[in-house]
Amino acid sequence: MSKPIRHLRNPDGSESVFWFVRVLLLRDGRHVVAQGLDVDYCAAGDSLAEAKENFTRGFIATIEANLREFGSIDSLIAPAPAEFFRLFYKAEAAAEPESKDLDLPDDAPRKLRRLQFFQGEALSAA
Repeated sequence: MSKPIRHLRNPDGSESVFWFVRVLLLRDGRHVVAQGLDVDYCAAGDSLAEAKENFTRGFIATIEANLREFGSIDSLIAPAPAEFFRLFYKAEAAAEPESKDLDLPDDAPRKLRRLQFFQGEALSAA
């Protein structure tokens, strides 16, 4: 089971903690929806690639706006509704996620580094 917090051992023996934002990809009619699980943020696109790109760009812009306005991203850290987690647990068992590193501004939390995209069942079948 994928967890949003990862502890990694560095070559020097120290440990680093990283936060991975899990993103569920689902088909909604002719659109693909990218729903964040560890943050209640979503975006859509006409294709899988466009939905992932729209999510990535929009999420980074939202982080930047929150840092400018509030000095933190605390308001972004809220889980998605439970129905998306039920769909996620089905999707997670089906395939490995695609990971994408985030290119964030210098004042963003250094531990927030990567998005993990999981394809939902309906999307896999389409």
